[in-house]
Amino acid sequence: MAKKPQRQSYERKIKEPTAITPVEYSGLQAAYDHFDRVLFDGELSNVDAFFTYQRKPHSDGYFAPDRFSSRNGNFNAGELALNPDCFCNKSDEQICQTLVQLMVQVWQHSRGTLPSRGYHDGEWAEAMKRIGLYPSSTGAPGGSETGQRMSSYILPDGAFSRAYAKLAVTGWKLNLQSAPRVGGKKKKTDDSKTPFFCAVCDWRMWGKPDSEMTCTRCVTQAMAIELGEESPDAIALAERYRLKMRHAPTAVVADEAASASLPLFESPPSYEPTPPPSYDETPLAPVATAEAAPIKRNKGGRPKGSKNKPKRGRRKGSKNKRAVLAQSYEPSEQPTKRKPGRPPGSRSRPKPDLERAAPAE
Repeated sequence: MAKKPQRQSYERKIKEPTAITPVEYSGLQAAYDHFDRVLFDGELSNVDAFFTYQRKPHSDGYFAPDRFSSRNGNFNAGELALNPDCFCNKSDEQICQTLVQLMVQVWQHSRGTLPSRGYHDGEWAEAMKRIGLYPSSTGAPGGSETGQRMSSYILPDGAFSRAYAKLAVTGWKLNLQSAPRVGGKKKKTDDSKTPFFCAVCDWRMWGKPDSEMTCTRCVTQAMAIELGEESPDAIALAERYRLKMRHAPTAVVADEAASASLPLFESPPSYEPTPPPSYDETPLAPVATAEAAPIKRNKGGRPKGSKNKPKRGRRKGSKNKRAVLAQSYEPSEQPTKRKPGRPPGSRSRPKPDLERAAPAE
């Protein structure tokens, strides 16, 4: 009588502690072998794929062929990576859905038809439909079946759904996922640039949202009014906060009546429009302008620093005018023929005459 197959358990036993690494990766390899046998008829058994956990953003996983090589150079292995950040809030069936979706790319690599740069073509889409996963760019019905970033959804009562049910009966499950990080996701907005403004003088300032901002200028002016502008306490406040005063203390100013009419502190700037200028027709006084002196031109010749060569002409003081040749339309005379022999004054020797130099027979 044949023995019943024992269910494989991936849970730790208290009496027999085991390392989590072989338990977790052996579970992934067991799922890979199961889906290869049921969905791909064992065609992926000759393809070496090494499992890794990679936290690549915006990706559930990827397959990269020939990412690893043996140290002695005998074989290469591809990388089949899963993102443990995407395991959170997902069931084991959905994680196996991502695994089988990557196994279709492994199948294309075994056939030599894997597109470059991670593109999902029509062959990949048809293979997904055969194994019970419908390709979709949105992960829901109505999405594109091909593209760069693709997902899928499980067809009810399809080949994948039945294959996972057989795997779940054996007690297979994953044990690890990414732990939640302290602080969560970082906010995109910068909270250190929250604007604050004073309701009195409209003085603006930026800071964190929980900052306690006070307008020192307006507060000090209000305290000075209550204490009296000429009191020593108001003058001490002005010196402490470095406020600009329009006049000195009363003891220094000679004319007390004139100084009393001026406020102690500067008033905030006024933003009221200034009145337009008057355009009354009033005679303008003539403006005396000095006549510009004529510019004396230098004497003839090149200016200082000029690189232009002077034109050749008659010398200074010469009365000879340059002769201008008139254009003639009459036929020119034939050139005279040159006589044989050396011209007068030539020092070149004449060429020897071979006929004369040859001896008579």
